[in-house]
Amino acid sequence: MPALIPLIKKFRPEVKIIYRSHIEVRSDLVDRLGSPQNQVWQWMWNFIKQADVFISHPVDKFVPHDVPLAMVGLMPACTDWWVYPF
Repeated sequence: MPALIPLIKKFRPEVKIIYRSHIEVRSDLVDRLGSPQNQVWQWMWNFIKQADVFISHPVDKFVPHDVPLAMVGLMPACTDWWVYPF
């Protein structure tokens, strides 16, 4: 899905994009150059860095060091439940 970000920016530049990181991105593993985690993160980050906001779980080690703090938002795991009256 991150690969869609540049397409959205190209065709709808006025749209703000929020990337919600639902996976546990461990910065200690991402920082190891040449590791599988680093390689996957670099591929993903190439797209994600074009988003306006990066939302992560409120665990500092889940936000890789190359994500600027100005674009980071924190949100704990949650479930929205709406009940509509019938």
